[in-house]
Amino acid sequence: FPLNVHTTASNVTLASFHGTGNTDLNTPVGITFGTRTDTGSGTTDQRAGIFYKYNGRFFIAAKTGVGDLNTSPEQYSMLYVDGAQAGGRVGIGQGVTSPAQTLDVSGSAIIRGDLTSTATILSTGTAPVLRLQETDASDNFEIFEIQSSGGTVNFNTRNSAGTFVSTDYQKATNSSGASIHRWFIAAIKNLPL
Repeated sequence: FPLNVHTTASNVTLASFHGTGNTDLNTPVGITFGTRTDTGSGTTDQRAGIFYKYNGRFFIAAKTGVGDLNTSPEQYSMLYVDGAQAGGRVGIGQGVTSPAQTLDVSGSAIIRGDLTSTATILSTGTAPVLRLQETDASDNFEIFEIQSSGGTVNFNTRNSAGTFVSTDYQKATNSSGASIHRWFIAAIKNLPL
């Protein structure tokens, strides 16, 4: 190895990188990585790095085709651990540098296992949706959707491409609670209450 740090002492820390004399504690310090095919030093060709920012903030930054990763890396943060927050918070996604919750993800997520919650699962927006998709169905209409829109909760069916097929049940609400229930078969209203 070009660099091998080894000790037999009982200290946990093998190496320390510490910025001193810095008048701005919000300036991160860290290690950047880059590679080149020519003989240049690559000092302005850094595309990834590990950084620390004052008071327990740690992040990994990465970006292709940028020349300022070594001078302003925080804008390219992809994984941000904010130890300054009580209990710690983690931000995932470019620029999530102030995670609003314990885990704050900017963008979509795929979970390749079970997702268990011991509290509320909250979906917000002007028409929030919860979808369940059966992947081994023999037909093309395997997506079940619960949607809240304009004071009405809809149970919908979508095909395997996600295209809307039908609304199968609706519950309209007002300040007193449920105001009407509607059941549909083949998109035709059959039983309103």
